[in-house]
Amino acid sequence: MSKISKLSVYVPNMSEAELLAELFDSIGEGKTEYVRLLLTYAKETVQLLKKKDPQGLTPLRKAITLSKPEIARILVYH
Repeated sequence: MSKISKLSVYVPNMSEAELLAELFDSIGEGKTEYVRLLLTYAKETVQLLKKKDPQGLTPLRKAITLSKPEIARILVYH
């Protein structure tokens, strides 16, 4: 089973806290494709993108702060 296939099964069953942690970790590590896949398979992406990390940053603000323009584009256009 490919990584994409695994994510399509795993992500919809993740709790919001798990998904948020994965999203923020992926942004921090610059994993562009993983961020794209998380958003593709997540159920409530609009609500997810409004959540903040412990530092008070939304996913978009974190991507901008960490100079991850490709991830910021994904977040804006998703």
